[in-house]
Formats: sequence, structure tokens, C-alpha cells
Amino acid sequence: MHIQQRSSAASLSTGRPTPAVAKAAPLEASDIHDTPPPPGGHMGVHGMLVFGNRDTYFSHIPMFHKPHDYQIVMEVKLNGDPVAGLGDQLHTFVPDAFSLGDLLNGKQKQLHGALYQGNFEGDGQVVRDHVTVEVGNVLRSQHLDPESPAPAELEYVLYGSRDDAYLVHPIHGGEASFDQLLSVEASGLQVSDQQLHDGLLVGIPGRPNSLQGRLRHPGESVTARSPEANSALELRVKRELSCLVGPHFTEGPPAGDSAAPPPGHAHH
Repeated sequence: MHIQQRSSAASLSTGRPTPAVAKAAPLEASDIHDTPPPPGGHMGVHGMLVFGNRDTYFSHIPMFHKPHDYQIVMEVKLNGDPVAGLGDQLHTFVPDAFSLGDLLNGKQKQLHGALYQGNFEGDGQVVRDHVTVEVGNVLRSQHLDPESPAPAELEYVLYGSRDDAYLVHPIHGGEASFDQLLSVEASGLQVSDQQLHDGLLVGIPGRPNSLQGRLRHPGESVTARSPEANSALELRVKRELSCLVGPHFTEGPPAGDSAAPPPGHAHH
């Protein structure tokens, strides 16, 4: 699987026209839990994006086919001393092979593998080997279908805390088939700390749910809405940590999309 590591430098315009935005559809729930594979099913080496300076999360690097056809976000705990910078630049985790079915059915309580700074099969460097990961709550497990319709309005799930927040893009078919992770500043939140930790679905009015419409430029600020919050909230992009483009999720955005380095190479 190729993982796109993003630079903090980015141009302020792609030079391409922004597609017309259809009328906003109702946002989905943040805590989707689709029917999991059976225990023992979907065995493989399931690479993970790692994020969170305060609380640590894994986001499964997906594909639209078995055994990787689930978008999964879960809370985890890494053994040993805290690792600095998990929210400041791309980190990935390469586990020993395991079953997504066991994970999503609550049978897989630990993972074992290596933590990398950057792309684990590109230019990434091992930060810690022989890592034991305690699996916490699975916060989102969405079965992926390249034909699934997407909300017209750009949407994300906001995870983390008030001073350490991240956006994960829900994957759908068509133009919304991209897996993206950003670090952001969030203000105006009228939700509990637990709601934010577990994930808050937010929509970006006036932005199409597409690769071109996504948030990505450092310093970009938008007003978001959420069915789970009592008021609008403000989001400011700090960095796009990763962006993988469907239907294969093996490449980053096309050349010229932003002033980012070429995508690395990683397989899972």
C-alpha cells in the first residue's frame, strides 16, 4: 500500500475549478459499526496510520477488496514510553498478520509489530520495534463498497481532544473514495470531552465531498456543522498527514494537487 506523506508547505490554490456542490444531504453517524467479518476472517497484514499526541488512535489502511475492505478507527495504547510527534508527522504501524474478523468481534485484544516514522516500506524509519499494542474501543468500522453513494457535502469525523484534534474522512464510492487524515485546531466545541474522543461527525457547508474539495492547505479555516454539536465549530488545518486515493488506495493525489513530496511505497 502506498502512503502519501504530506509536507507542511502547500500552495493556496490547485488552479482547477471547484465542482458545483449539490444540496447538502443529512450527515451520517460518527460511530458506524457495520456487520463484521466472521471470527478468523479477513486475515492479513493490516497496515495502520497512527495519530494522536495525547490519546493514540489507529486508522486501518484500506482497500475496496478483501481482506482490507473495512475503514476502521480505534483507540489503542502502545507499550513502553510515550512516542513524541504522533500527531505532527506521518507515522505508520506494521503488525504481524491478524484477522479483522477477530478484531471487530472483540477477540483480538493485542497487536504486535513495528512503529515507523513515515512510510513503513518507503523512506520510513523504525521508531520502535517489537511493539505490543493494547486494543481499546473500535470507534468506527465501516464496510467499504466502491458503489456506495456519498453525501454531497464534504464530511469528516473529528477525533481527539480540544488541544489535539484530527479529521478522518469517511470513505465512500465515486469522488468520495479517498482516505485522508489531517491534524487540525478546533474551537467553538460545545460537546463533552468523551464525545470528542469517540468521534464527532462534521460537515463542511459549500464544499464538495471530493478530492478537489477536501481540506488540505495549512492555515485553511472553515466553519463546520455537526448534528451532534449544539452550534457551529471552527476548524483550522495544521497539516494533511496522509491522503490515499481510491479505488485502489495505492497512490496519493495527482501531481500538482499540492506542493507535497511524491508518495511513498508501502504494501499491506
